[in-house]
Amino acid sequence: MDVKQMTYILTIAQEGGISKAAAKLFITQSALNQQLIKLEQELGTPLFHRSRTNWHLTEAGEIYIRNAKE
Repeated sequence: MDVKQMTYILTIAQEGGISKAAAKLFITQSALNQQLIKLEQELGTPLFHRSRTNWHLTEAGEIYIRNAKE
């Protein structure tokens, strides 16, 4: 696991969306979204249920977060 990617995913989960996470990480939304898509493609599964107002972890996302925290 890439530490940078783990930090990004943890921040998205904590902030509940990509906009707030990108601001907190001082990167663009586009760059953060590209990193997320790249990771999801590598894993072969989505990590978030996306909505306009809030993002929720999928089951795979919860497992990823749990492992990242360890």
